[in-house]
Amino acid sequence: CSQIDKDNCLCNIALTEEAIFSGIDLPSREDILSKCHIGAFDPAVLTGYTILGNSNGVEAHILESETQLSTSSIFKVIDEYGNTIFLKNLKSTIQWGEYQEDDARIGVTRTLRNVPNFNDLLTPELRDAQYEVDAFLDMLLKYPSTAPNICKLLIQHLAGISNPSPQYISEVAT
Repeated sequence: CSQIDKDNCLCNIALTEEAIFSGIDLPSREDILSKCHIGAFDPAVLTGYTILGNSNGVEAHILESETQLSTSSIFKVIDEYGNTIFLKNLKSTIQWGEYQEDDARIGVTRTLRNVPNFNDLLTPELRDAQYEVDAFLDMLLKYPSTAPNICKLLIQHLAGISNPSPQYISEVAT
């Protein structure tokens, strides 16, 4: 990265998109839910998709021109809340950093997940912001640590216990 001014720098980045699962064997529902993080449209409303297979609560859709799972494949699964969701077989990451002689951290490279967003930077619309907030709230409600954290705050404020035990929080949260 090179520093442009006091508050900004310019970095070289590399976007990598790869299939999480490959081949013709269907992954388990648990593997899909834990590794696939990018939503997709229902393949029934898209053209050019066919079903690769259906087993153990997993339905895989691939492009008609393909014979195995790829980055364009879509999985239909039921999540832990009973909702039918569609997830893309895609891992998108951004990598930045480079080898610099004058940097104390020579050769440091950083990688993070490229999180999709709904906002169009060129023509922003209120609808897109509402979709973004809705997706964020949905994620917060389903995140595993949300219930314990809310319960801890409720115990602190309503029961007057400043430092509730993990067992007490667990009892309230479940």
